Amino acid sequence: EHFSHLQSLDDFDLLMLEQPLPADDLEGHARLQALMSTSICLDEGAKDSEALATAIQCGSCRIVNIKIQRVGGLMRAKNMHDQCASAGIPVWAGTMPELGIGSCQTLHLATLENCTFPTDVESSLRWFEEDIIEPVIEVHDGIVELPEGTGNCYRINDSVMEKYKLRETTVRHGA
Repeated sequence: EHFSHLQSLDDFDLLMLEQPLPADDLEGHARLQALMSTSICLDEGAKDSEALATAIQCGSCRIVNIKIQRVGGLMRAKNMHDQCASAGIPVWAGTMPELGIGSCQTLHLATLENCTFPTDVESSLRWFEEDIIEPVIEVHDGIVELPEGTGNCYRINDSVMEKYKLRETTVRHGA
């Protein structure tokens, strides 16, 4: 019943309209996308590879927001990126306000070729007085410079972890 109102958003020449319907309503998104010139971007509706395959098949979107934490890890996010690339659907790597250890993974995902829109990762210190990674994530003029090195190039700052640690547990393997 709100499709005509949502269609009126085409007048604003928006880049995208993110997740305008409930996450599980992929058919509704497909009907709406067929009526709109504005690209629909799935977010919560792209919860895993299976939902994404259904969305692609139905024509539910023209853009996908991939959040590593929502889809269950970096490998799953990479696979979904590749799935979208194969279908010609551009993606962007989204995040929630989270510590740098999560955000830095999203930064690396955002460097993939089919991530054609900017990520929304923000400076570590926008949300927290201290972050547990070093170097902290900084954004200057909309750009994040990734540190050079091996792995994800960020390291845990042990002194910050120690400062905020509530308890420590040792897990014994093979006992």
